[in-house]
Amino acid sequence: MSIFDRARALDERGTFESPTHLAAGGIRTTWKYSIPVLDRFELELPKGARFLHVAPQGDLGQMWFEIPNTRAETSKRGFFVHGTGGWLPDGYAYRGTFMFDRPGDSPSVWHLYERTGDG
Repeated sequence: MSIFDRARALDERGTFESPTHLAAGGIRTTWKYSIPVLDRFELELPKGARFLHVAPQGDLGQMWFEIPNTRAETSKRGFFVHGTGGWLPDGYAYRGTFMFDRPGDSPSVWHLYERTGDG
């Protein structure tokens, strides 16, 4: 079951009863997504999702989005990750930087970009 299905199921069971948390039949919430170990990737996000933050957590980078309506239709959004000094494709906007500093390993710094046009 996807996170979308879980949120919809919770909403349909009446778990979120406060009218201030409802938006056109869905709830307003914050969701977290792991950044895969790829330079380019896509995520299926509810329309209107607003990027909030990027940070390391465990062994992966994570992204947080404000979801204005869990019942909104979804669309694919593209992302690009590169290390400091790496190349930047055209058509992407900067979203944030996250760092890993593991004992016994060299620190690594990663930069997250989101596709805004052809890229």
